[in-house]
Amino acid sequence: MHRKVAAALVAVLALGIASCGESGRTLTRAELVRQVEAACREGQLATQQQGRARSTAGFLTAVVAGQRVIVARIKDFNGSGEAKSDFAAFKQGVQQRLALFQRFQSTGGAGLQRAIAQVQAEAEAITRRVHDAATRLGIEGCV
Repeated sequence: MHRKVAAALVAVLALGIASCGESGRTLTRAELVRQVEAACREGQLATQQQGRARSTAGFLTAVVAGQRVIVARIKDFNGSGEAKSDFAAFKQGVQQRLALFQRFQSTGGAGLQRAIAQVQAEAEAITRRVHDAATRLGIEGCV
């Protein structure tokens, strides 16, 4: 069961980032891609530093740690030109996904697996939107 839950969470984690609003630095598409890819590498390291999770809760803690790093790194960036709406959709989707993961964390125990199953379709829809926006921006290597 843990493998199915872990696989679902990994699928939901396809990408990462967050925040809404227009304050912060406005970057070109190429600058955004570089910043997001660097943030994702840092987030992946943070996830790995949490160690090998032996439980769903441990895995989720590691994933949330990585996602928080990514969000913190890019939250103040905005896109310009054609990249503006795609980057806004990307950040908004990752913010929603992180909030979903944080809700899972607060559930704990046997309720955690039940909570994940209940919101799996929502999580997958968010991840598809994030992935689509990332593809349009040209972001690669952000797992």
